Formats: sequence, C-alpha cells, structure tokens
Amino acid sequence: MSATEAGRRRVLRGVLSRRRRVATAALLVAFAWVGGCAPLWPGQPGARLSAAIPQTGRLSGGLTPPSHSVSPPKLGGPADVGAESGLHATGGSEVPLTLPSGRRYVIHVPRVDDGRPRPLVIALHGMYLSWQNMAWSTGLSTYADAHGFLVAYGIGEAQSWNIGGGCCADAAKLHADDVDYLVSVAQDVAGRIPVDRSRVYLMGFSTGDSMALFAQCSRPDVFAASAGSSGALLFPCKASRQIRDLHMHGRLDVTVPFRGGYAEVLHRRVTPATEFAARLQARAPGAVVTVRTMPCKHMWPRLDNPCGIDGTDVTWQWLSQFSR
Repeated sequence: MSATEAGRRRVLRGVLSRRRRVATAALLVAFAWVGGCAPLWPGQPGARLSAAIPQTGRLSGGLTPPSHSVSPPKLGGPADVGAESGLHATGGSEVPLTLPSGRRYVIHVPRVDDGRPRPLVIALHGMYLSWQNMAWSTGLSTYADAHGFLVAYGIGEAQSWNIGGGCCADAAKLHADDVDYLVSVAQDVAGRIPVDRSRVYLMGFSTGDSMALFAQCSRPDVFAASAGSSGALLFPCKASRQIRDLHMHGRLDVTVPFRGGYAEVLHRRVTPATEFAARLQARAPGAVVTVRTMPCKHMWPRLDNPCGIDGTDVTWQWLSQFSR
C-alpha cells in the first residue's frame, strides 16, 4: 500500500469515527427528550437553568416538570462560597465549584441550614448529557430541600464517565479517574458544609447509573449505597464491604437493552436487566440488590412519563435506609 493510500484511509477512519460520535450523541439527546430531560448542553457549569427551563407551563415537547420541581433553582456564583466558613449562597441555589484537580461539580445549597450534618447525594448524568439534564429531569434539588439532604451534581470528563474496561467514550480514552473524582467531591462538600459521612450516596442515569455502582464497588468505605435508572453492570465488583444498589430499568429500553444484547452507545454487549441482581450478588456476595422494571424506554422515571413512577422518590427511599 502506498503512503498516499495509507494516509487517505487514516483520514477516512477519522471522519467515520467523528460521524459515529455525532450519531451517538444525537441518539442520546433524542432519548433524553422522550424521557422528559430538557437537553441542556453543558457549557460552563454556571449556565443558568432558567435560560432553558420555562418558569411556568409545559415544555415544548408537552412534558410537565416533576411534581416536586415547581420552579428552576437559582444559580449562585463562586463568590457565594466560603471554603472555611461554609456555603453562604441564597437557599435553593446551584453553585459551581472547582476541585484542586481542576475538575468541577455543582452543589445545591439547601434552603434551610441548621448546622447539623446532613446526608449527601452525588448525582451523575448520562453520557453526552449534563448536570443540568440530571437536575431538571429528576427534580432532585427541590426534592432534597423537602427531605433534608445535600446534593452535588457530578460533571463527567467530555460528558462521559470512565467505568473501566474501555468504557465509556472520551472519559475512558482520557483515563479519567472518576472514582477518585467522586471521593474528592464528597470530601470537598464536607469541607464546606456539615455532611453525615456515614450517609454519602450515589445516584445516576444511564452510564451515570453504571458509574454510581462502580464507585460504590470501588470505595464502599466512602459510599453507603447507590441507585439509578437505565444503566448496566459493566465491570467486576469486588468490594470489601456489603454493596447496596437499586436498579430501575424500562422494559422497552433498546438503548441499554432491557433484554440484553449489543448496546450501540456503549459499543459492547450488556446482559439482560432481569439478571442484574443475580450477577451482582455473584460478584459481590452479600450484596443487597433491588431491581424494579417499568413499562418505558430509556429515561429517568417520572410520574408524567410512560414509566409511571417517581424515580427520585423511589431512589431516596432506597438510599436513605443505609449508612456506613
């Protein structure tokens, strides 16, 4: 093969690779719309939610906000945060923060702070989605205010998470240490506002769901339990402590196929969701696992979408029963 021909083939492979990434992103955004997630593409973490979410009425897709997400939260700025004296932003705000590593996350400042340590839930978005998607589709911030826990929204490298074994997307290519990142988020929040360190939890959607479980398997000394929707068991789980996980999955999901098979977005095969509990318990003996199936596709479960359940409430009721 001539050098010219070899160069031409390399260019063609690069073009095809870019087209596949664009197609994958478009597919995930389409599913996010169906699931009630306004696809707010992540720019700076300080981008205002209110710029993309209507204050009242229905979204253009005919979807209404979750019952516990009456209005979009306000966004505070980094100047609102005092690392030594705690958080001083107006209650009900989302505040972007930067870790010493340079990676970012967004914390939801509780409306009422009585100074007592609170549970912390770290929420993880799906692949090619954003923390804004997670906040809006789950209504988690407003729910947290009503139930007295803290929320930190994780931000994946290049909108993805490194779950190991070459998955997933650019985070895996960059060898991002996302387990260490999530531990650092928990530590950083605890350095700013009182956290009940025995009750630090993880939740996620799609690959964020998989990442939540992976982090718990990797650091069960930090994370007390995990929960999520539409992910898959993509890795060995050899934990030194009991694993606790709630897995919700739509029976009509073909993105991360409920029945198992090849997942185009992950570029790998996944096992059927009906085998999730048995496989996790085989890998992590003594694991406490609940699998809940729903009559819907690849989406965060809400009362106003085909899943027909409040996934945020189900998640908190599951997580809150555990501690380390």
